[in-house]
Amino acid sequence: METIRLERRFPELYGFVLLDPERLDDLYEHDARGADLLARFTESEDGDRVSREGIAIPMLGLEAAYYTVVLRDPATPGVVQAPRVRSGGWVLGTTSGQLLLCGLGSLVRWDSDDPRHGRIQVPPGWYGVTVLGQVLKAGRPDEEWLLELVLDPTEEPPRFAGDVSVQLSMA
Repeated sequence: METIRLERRFPELYGFVLLDPERLDDLYEHDARGADLLARFTESEDGDRVSREGIAIPMLGLEAAYYTVVLRDPATPGVVQAPRVRSGGWVLGTTSGQLLLCGLGSLVRWDSDDPRHGRIQVPPGWYGVTVLGQVLKAGRPDEEWLLELVLDPTEEPPRFAGDVSVQLSMA
């Protein structure tokens, strides 16, 4: 997998979600457009379900700042040298290889075609995912907030062990 770098991403409502829009649409029987998925994810079991089934990975509790988000495989050297936060045990599956990185605010009135989404292409399949976070050049005017997602390809869906309550605050 080629390393993917998305720059100047803002975590609407203090978070991001990485998801497979095709699998999300299948889950809601092609009736997700315009729905308040944020309410469904937080007020029902749907949030736990999309995480457990590898449809979406939530990244919650982020500071209001611009982030660089890097996706890479485990064999590629990382950008994060000394992670301030780590969240592992996530599962992600994609049949098309097309993923979206979205601010949580975009889930309030879901539209997979929203131009603000980061569009990502990865090889189709299953991945075990670890999220790492770091602040680069902390306290300087060119301070940079960084999230790195390590996507480890697997033949079968890995066992889910992510903690949906983890807050990725780096402050």
